[in-house]
Amino acid sequence: MIDLHAAIRPASLEGAETTERPRAALLKAPAAPAADVSLPIVRLAETEAELTAAQRLRYDIFANEYGAHLATPVPGLDIDPYDTWCDHLIAIDPATQRVIGCYRMLPMPSAASVGSCYMSEQFFVTRLARLAPELVEFGRTCVHPDYRNTATLLALWSGLARYMKARGLRYAIGCASVSLADGGANARATWAALGGQQFGSAGIDELNEVFPITRFPVPLERSEAKAVPANGIVPPLIAGYRKLGAKLIGMPAWDSEFNTADFPMLFDLRELPARYAKHFGLA
Repeated sequence: MIDLHAAIRPASLEGAETTERPRAALLKAPAAPAADVSLPIVRLAETEAELTAAQRLRYDIFANEYGAHLATPVPGLDIDPYDTWCDHLIAIDPATQRVIGCYRMLPMPSAASVGSCYMSEQFFVTRLARLAPELVEFGRTCVHPDYRNTATLLALWSGLARYMKARGLRYAIGCASVSLADGGANARATWAALGGQQFGSAGIDELNEVFPITRFPVPLERSEAKAVPANGIVPPLIAGYRKLGAKLIGMPAWDSEFNTADFPMLFDLRELPARYAKHFGLA
């Protein structure tokens, strides 16, 4: 079993091997059904050009739209050491063949090879070690502004769920990021909707709890009221994760590079609501 405390640590990325994994080694997940030609085609990136298109989209959204300060070796592309070891899920507009959305997935065996996972840079993740054999980390989620709608999100989530099933993975972890450009209003709203419920009433499974290395800089208490503040909203992506059955597994961390509050989420494929399992072709 992978020791997420000892083996998956951010310091291990220093000097990590960055040789490209052969693309042939990637799982060739089937493309999402596209009976409606207006729906995006979702599949794994298979060429360097497709990966580059995803990295360009990420840069456009994270740096140009949200103002993140990205440490990237190639101007205009969002590239970091994890990319080499990840599988990259892309959404393609069938009319233009343009990459309009993406996720990247890092199965824990690959994380052991690189010596880290992205979440371990922000959280102490020791308690997730027992899930490692069936665990994948997802992240770098983005969708082009012209395609930010329910259909695109459902197509991407379907691809992620089918990827997990094909790889024999039950659990997915990731950070749901909320911009702090508004002074933290939306982050506080998200905490009230997620944290207030999870910590204040239902409680949290302590076996899976992670702990932020750098806490979100606005004071948050576990007893905070559950009502969503009037001046903040819960981002649609996080609201969607809740519908899929994802759970908050800790207090938010502050990502200074992206200037976001990052909420750690855990998704269990076996707890996917039946209507989504059917929609994704898993039932």
